[in-house]
Amino acid sequence: MEKSVKHYWSILQQWRVIEDNPHPDDYIVVMAPGWDGETLIDHSLHKSELSAQDRARYLMDKYEAKKIKIYYPDGRSKTLR
Repeated sequence: MEKSVKHYWSILQQWRVIEDNPHPDDYIVVMAPGWDGETLIDHSLHKSELSAQDRARYLMDKYEAKKIKIYYPDGRSKTLR
């Protein structure tokens, strides 16, 4: 496999936390692994769900958001408070 293909594959397998201010939606967005394509919004990559949730909780406190929403590539979502 070429290096760029390996890099792309490794990004697909990571959790993404959207770093932008969530207002007016009032929730932090976390994207589970498997999303295809580039996320143009400022985000951080995490190797585990726990790491992504820790970052999302930090942002929730920073921006005084009410919840965290985790989106999965199959269309499901989960809300954490």
